[in-house]
Amino acid sequence: MAQYKSYPYPVLGNSDDVGGALTVKVEYGLNRLEVNIQLNFELENPYLSELIESGRAEFVAKFDCPSTYYRQSFKCMDVQSIAIASEKLSGDVRIDMLICATEEILDYCPTGLHPDYGDNTFNILPGDVLALAGKTGFIAEKDFDPLRMPVGSIMQITQGKFRSGPFQVDFDCKRILITLSQTDWLAFNQLKGQATQILQGLIAFPVLVEAIRVKDNTDFSEYEWVGRIKTFLLQYPVEDDPIILAQQLLHSPSERALQQTQAILGD
Repeated sequence: MAQYKSYPYPVLGNSDDVGGALTVKVEYGLNRLEVNIQLNFELENPYLSELIESGRAEFVAKFDCPSTYYRQSFKCMDVQSIAIASEKLSGDVRIDMLICATEEILDYCPTGLHPDYGDNTFNILPGDVLALAGKTGFIAEKDFDPLRMPVGSIMQITQGKFRSGPFQVDFDCKRILITLSQTDWLAFNQLKGQATQILQGLIAFPVLVEAIRVKDNTDFSEYEWVGRIKTFLLQYPVEDDPIILAQQLLHSPSERALQQTQAILGD
């Protein structure tokens, strides 16, 4: 079940407080000097759009890198490029995307307000969160090693807008985008620190099988994940079965997942 914060006023993207949506497309590239992030914000709510256009609210992206303790918030336009020095980021980088008020807003009453709020209006202070797009992130891996298979170098896992159901996969992007339901996203974040091998077998393995199967599709040839998979496959004898190839690239994911399960259960 997805977790929502309690705010003293309605927030778009927090449960069903407000109708509409805030979505953000994230792309990134990195080298030894800097990490370049491209953010494309899309807002579906007339009232909030008017606040953005008038400068009374703004898009914000908050970056958090636990391994380097880097934390920084950026004020953004609807299309925004951000460059961060490479030494400031390493490993898992998390991005929280939202809309915040820039000034006091009296009688706040956004379009599509949930009926439970009735005719109430609210007073908003500068810095208050008005909309949430959820969290996403990427792996800041500066040294690409062609002899190992870092899943984070070709796949990105993010939270979807749907509460439950099968995860969705998009191969038509720089890195393969795996979108989990809100329920699965919560479980994923609870488990990823202690059940990595199990999660790799449940999520990364089936996606990698399909990625190997479609890697020669000309529609995807320009994407980085295709080149990386082909580089990894050079290590192994010619094999046509994507299932076997995926197991080789992930070094027996089923075996490792079962071993980790036994360890967690105490054998």
